[in-house]
Amino acid sequence: MGRGLGLQEQVRQEAAIKDAQAHLEKSIALNPGFTEAHYQLALLLADQGELQQAQKHLRKVIELEPAHSDGHF
Repeated sequence: MGRGLGLQEQVRQEAAIKDAQAHLEKSIALNPGFTEAHYQLALLLADQGELQQAQKHLRKVIELEPAHSDGHF
């Protein structure tokens, strides 16, 4: 019974991550200059192992806001 709850929680977390990614991508589509959305999406993608995509967004962060210290990798 405990394993089922763990699986349910994992499914919920995965859905929340996909939802967050969709919201960030929509924010960027509406406002390509939204530095924080690029940064948060980069973190999310890196956590998912999508390092090339994460790097793309970190480069955009630096392009938009060169002083953004967290954007440097």
